[in-house]
Amino acid sequence: MKLKAMKNFRVAIRRSYLSVILLLLALVCYLLYPLEIPALSSESAIEIDRYVHSVPCTVQMPDTATDFLCFLDEELKNKQILLLGEQLHQDGATLQMKTRMVRYLHEKLGYNVILYETGLYDMYLMNQDGRQRMNPSKAVWTFWWGSNETKSLWEYYRSQPSIALDGFDCQLTNYGQGRKHMESVEKYLNGYSSSLSDFPYVQRFFLQMSEFNGNWNYFGYRLDRMLKDSIVQDFNKLENRIHEESRYSVEDGLHQRYIAGLKLRYESIWKYRNVGDLTRMNLRDSIMADNLTWLVDSVYKDQKVIVWCANVHVFNRGRMQVDSTRFTSMGQRLKIHFGDRMYTIAFTSYARRNTDGGIRDPLSTLSLEYLLHQRKVGFAYLNFNELPVDSRWRQAFISGLDQGASLSEVWSEQMDMLFYIDLNYDVYYDKTFINKMYKWAK
Repeated sequence: MKLKAMKNFRVAIRRSYLSVILLLLALVCYLLYPLEIPALSSESAIEIDRYVHSVPCTVQMPDTATDFLCFLDEELKNKQILLLGEQLHQDGATLQMKTRMVRYLHEKLGYNVILYETGLYDMYLMNQDGRQRMNPSKAVWTFWWGSNETKSLWEYYRSQPSIALDGFDCQLTNYGQGRKHMESVEKYLNGYSSSLSDFPYVQRFFLQMSEFNGNWNYFGYRLDRMLKDSIVQDFNKLENRIHEESRYSVEDGLHQRYIAGLKLRYESIWKYRNVGDLTRMNLRDSIMADNLTWLVDSVYKDQKVIVWCANVHVFNRGRMQVDSTRFTSMGQRLKIHFGDRMYTIAFTSYARRNTDGGIRDPLSTLSLEYLLHQRKVGFAYLNFNELPVDSRWRQAFISGLDQGASLSEVWSEQMDMLFYIDLNYDVYYDKTFINKMYKWAK
């Protein structure tokens, strides 16, 4: 028995040595013969040099420096709706560029409406305070107002009364405003001689909004099934009440969409518990598209509109990497509705810059961004509309446009323009300013 154990021990040792040797050999081979990157064809290289247009811009330039964006003038002729995406929400250089773009588009091209990927009703309540007392901490995600890259934009909004601001998301932005939401809905219902007291479970939802919104697991897993059903039934009753008494005003449309969106949002949370579930994402994108269409066609009819959101929501077509039978993006729905009146710009970067000067999260060496990085391109754009029909860049190629993942798609079908920023960085937060704004919101 002892001899057999010793024999097994020696075999295990030999296998361990063999594994280490193979690992070392693999490392040596990698160092001596690194992965060969396929050479860029001469035609593709010529197209990059011809159609990727460098933009004379630096991160250090003031936000008021916008004249270099004049290339947008011709592109946006006869375009009522402009979708501005972003690779990741906390891309500092992208947010700074979008801040400049909003200024330019308003001053030079007459875009007066900015719609954010924020709560429809949150923005409505923020707007009730008036432009000078407007506090974005009540309605907008912190990276879009509390970062050094976007603070100046909100100062600009306060100085421009002709600019209208709104949101289109069914996902609430400010979890701590439940009582204010309840008071506002109560005031609206009183105008029709109704009251929230007729809907006790909706009242409970508002009073516990912070708990329900701040902890999806609580709402999705721990909430009693009968209570869930009671909340949804009460929302259905309230939605029907508003519909029955509606005079088809903007206020009526707003409250109908708000209540319907809340109900559908939280039904999806307990039916599809995985945050990345395609059915759940599809429902949200469909509601956002519907809200946005209503805002553009009814509330801001014939006005020029900027839509500020993530790349993943602006893509115009079905994608190879996504099951199109389960998910249709907001951008695809909007493209069907608005057609040539809509223009889409999506942002992308090769990697992120650390505070110590190093870089992290680089994209694949097979990506377009890597090629541009190798050419030392800082800021640039690729206008897909000017490419020849048989262009290499009208075919599938690898890019990090979808949240920094190196994916192969026919990206020319997803947008009109790709805007490239070589190295992005995490937004810088002014914590003193943020705390001041949150304190003011209370």
